[in-house]
Amino acid sequence: MRPRPALGLVLALLVLVVSREAACGPKDGTTLVVPLRRTWSNIRREDFDSPDSTTRSVQSARSSTVKLHRPELESYLSATIQIGKPPQNFELIIDTGSSLAYVPCSWCKTCGAHMHPTRRYDPRKSETSRAVSCKSPKDCGCQSPLRCECLHRQCYYDVRYAEGSSSRGKIFSDTVGLAENATRGARGTFGCATRETGLIQGQKADGLLGMSRSALAMAGALGDEEFAVCPSKRGGVMAVGGNLTGLHGGGHCDVGTRVSQRRTKGRHVRKLQAVPLSGVRVGSGKAMAPGGSLTMVVDTGSTFTVMGPKVHAAVLASLSSQLGSKAKKIGPDYCFPGRRPNDFPSVELVFPSGGHLVLPPHSYLWSKRQGMTCVLFAKGKRQKEVHLGSIMSEGILIEFAGEELAFTKCNCDAIMASAAAAGR
Repeated sequence: MRPRPALGLVLALLVLVVSREAACGPKDGTTLVVPLRRTWSNIRREDFDSPDSTTRSVQSARSSTVKLHRPELESYLSATIQIGKPPQNFELIIDTGSSLAYVPCSWCKTCGAHMHPTRRYDPRKSETSRAVSCKSPKDCGCQSPLRCECLHRQCYYDVRYAEGSSSRGKIFSDTVGLAENATRGARGTFGCATRETGLIQGQKADGLLGMSRSALAMAGALGDEEFAVCPSKRGGVMAVGGNLTGLHGGGHCDVGTRVSQRRTKGRHVRKLQAVPLSGVRVGSGKAMAPGGSLTMVVDTGSTFTVMGPKVHAAVLASLSSQLGSKAKKIGPDYCFPGRRPNDFPSVELVFPSGGHLVLPPHSYLWSKRQGMTCVLFAKGKRQKEVHLGSIMSEGILIEFAGEELAFTKCNCDAIMASAAAAGR
């Protein structure tokens, strides 16, 4: 499920250099640290209340205040990417769940205004632009749900999302970078959209930056295939290359919570940012993996966390049992009448390595209306998959390094502040 109903303001990019020890970063071996901003859309889900702020304070029975999200406004994380020579800046959604980056073409008549209505990619105005050639669609490197065609020996793409929107166009390669001269000369492959339909026409971001393990993904071109993302309510950070473990310093991360897990090797997910799961544990219950072992896909392009039907049902049943209250379906959501945030247990993602990632109640709950607390778990179609969305991964530094993914509880905004201080 890949909805993109995103509107709002996006932050301008600031790139800062963090000292490191290893020699594997972008160009000169440094780690590039990029501040991200979370942008909330103006498109509301059905049957939602609309409080005045993007979070709502809910008083618990113990008189403590818990900040809950406002998911009736979907959101995304974005950064600025430079493309071409001379370079143009584009605001792109950071999406570890998809493969292709794309921006609007200069001649696209159906593309939205986005953040830069007059800023479109024109291959004729870039000295380093090249169309990607092919003899068959396989040469284009696409993977589902992205479809490729080879027409007149050139690659074209077509991607359609679950909520009905789509983007299609021609595939180019050109110089790309996170900041001026940061990775000058590196080439990346991306789509130049000639047609947009549905909700993505109204999103504020210019396009999308696919960061999966596909041959079309942009991570390597930005400096290094090893990168990290640390989402927060305000946005957080993304880091590319160098010594990613250096981000743990400064007392901003609870190193004792760090868990790592080797990637999943299954055919369907081998090119995704995915790891195996032994199960999902709710509170004091047992780890549940209905139908066998599970796969967790880290998907920063989705707001919510999506679970297969059996896992979703098992999690709701376990919550109902422990709360003594049956979940009530209201529109697209599952809510617990009369229950407050502090009544809910933590949810754990259990890995085969023996490690587990603890998700506290505030990371998966929101308040629909007074006396009604709802979960941020959406029901997906793939039985054995759990897609970890950007809201539930807030406060977690996720490192995409080699054959492993690692997860550490961190203060993501503090990491950015420390990087800024080091940069000065």
